[in-house]
Amino acid sequence: ELNCAAADGTSPVWIAAERGHAEVIMALGIAGADLDLPNKKGDTPAWIAANRGHTRALMMLAANGADMGKSNREGTPPIWTAVACGHIPCVQLLLACGVDPNCKDG
Repeated sequence: ELNCAAADGTSPVWIAAERGHAEVIMALGIAGADLDLPNKKGDTPAWIAANRGHTRALMMLAANGADMGKSNREGTPPIWTAVACGHIPCVQLLLACGVDPNCKDG
């Protein structure tokens, strides 16, 4: 099951995004995994990749059709967490993907 989740709601794609494993994300995406499946806190794989500064993982999510603008349960989109954490390459990638630079947080 590609979308199986641990007790905290993390899926294989989510863990790969958190740890920056772009090639794993590609393999899971090709196999049909849900690339937008959030954990129990509502953080999507794109959100956690942006938060951790994993630009290649974020790029692979985007290339496989993940929603780059999907906010977490608190209303924070990936671009906001990338900005807050100072991950400029992630911010640039998200903007290149068409994320609204004027989107609201919360």
